[in-house]
Amino acid sequence: SGSSIRAYDLQDGSVLWQTAVDMTFNPFPPNQKYRGDLSSIHPDPELYAMNAMAEQRLWHDQTFGSITSDGSLVFSVEDLRSIEMPTWMAVATMENENILRAYDVSSGKARWEIGGPGGATALPLAGTFFLGPPLPLQGRLYCLVEQDSQIRLLVLEPETGQLLWSQSLLTNIKRQN
Repeated sequence: SGSSIRAYDLQDGSVLWQTAVDMTFNPFPPNQKYRGDLSSIHPDPELYAMNAMAEQRLWHDQTFGSITSDGSLVFSVEDLRSIEMPTWMAVATMENENILRAYDVSSGKARWEIGGPGGATALPLAGTFFLGPPLPLQGRLYCLVEQDSQIRLLVLEPETGQLLWSQSLLTNIKRQN
């Protein structure tokens, strides 16, 4: 199961629309299980990994479940499958990218998305890690992101997600988990 963004009618509480956002996480690659011996740490390695991942999601991933809106679009940081357990320690790490998606506030239909992993079918701003949903202000979207070991301020056009300009705020950062 997953989560989604829902719009409710304020008069009767009915759901007006719902997105198909999948915000689930899984510490194991598809169709694989941990085969090592963690019995000295925990008798159930899958439960141990899930607990560590839940702790990471709840205490260290402030983007999870946060949205903003400019009145005509709803903005959400997604593709949170980026949490993974690279070792069997209690620390999970974040990947270097996620996706910023815009939904029409009236219909719930996705209007645009940016970010995500690089590659042949990469989206604009691939490799960007959005530190939260954007701040809509005076017809622009202001986003704090991590890109190429830098914290940057990106300014986007709300209707298309097109990058208007960016400014480096901090360079040579190392993410701590």
